Amino acid sequence: MLAAAGLALWVCSGYLDAFPRIHRQCEERKMFIRHELEKGERNIAVPPYEPVPLAPYVSVMWRMSSGDPDEFINRSIARYLGIESIRVAVPEH
Repeated sequence: MLAAAGLALWVCSGYLDAFPRIHRQCEERKMFIRHELEKGERNIAVPPYEPVPLAPYVSVMWRMSSGDPDEFINRSIARYLGIESIRVAVPEH
């Protein structure tokens, strides 16, 4: 029982650490997109998010992590924004 409580506390502390970091990065991405739209950009490549523990479970927007503008989430966001495409800028190796 004590082990389960310890595990629950560890998971909760991970979320408490992750939420502010995720929120900051989401706000930065929204500002970036807004700026690109104001410039009249129709094909937007956003910078990738920094890794954050537990992030995949937090937000659908977090899932926009593909460099493929034809991926379902990217197409859906582009359609919502009224632009041709949006994708994550994938670093070249």
